[in-house]
Formats: sequence, structure tokens, C-alpha cells
Amino acid sequence: MNTSSLDTVMFCLQFIKDNFDEASQRTMCRTWLKTATDTIQKENLGSGDFVINELKDIDQYLSGASTSMTSVDVLTKLDTIFKLL
Repeated sequence: MNTSSLDTVMFCLQFIKDNFDEASQRTMCRTWLKTATDTIQKENLGSGDFVINELKDIDQYLSGASTSMTSVDVLTKLDTIFKLL
């Protein structure tokens, strides 16, 4: 992944990590989540499919579609993604 794309994804993920608990920031988190997903899809990343699936799970949590995920699950997924990148 090139440096610019990596910086973009890292910013997006850090914003989500810092703000996903705030109801007023959920829409913005979902916007940055889409940006991160789109950026990863454009890059040739070996673990890209796994990362995108993790991001989709986080989006389900943010949208309220997933009732089984908790905030701890979101943090765990984000930490995993940070390590893979």
C-alpha cells in the first residue's frame, strides 16, 4: 500500500476508534469507514479481504444492524486491522 493511501486509512481508523462511542459522530464514522474501505479495495493488500470484512462488521455495529456486537468487539477489530496494516 502506498504511503498516501496508508495515511488515509490510518486517519480514518483512528477517527473511528476515537469517536464511535459518540452517537453524534456515528454518521461521520460511517463516512470515514467507507473511505477506508474504498481505499483498501483500490490497493493490492494481501489481507485486504479480511480487513474489508472486519470494516463491514464495524459498519453493521455503527448502523445498528448488528445487535450482537459490542464496543469491545469494535475496538478489537480496529486493533486487529491496525496490526495488519
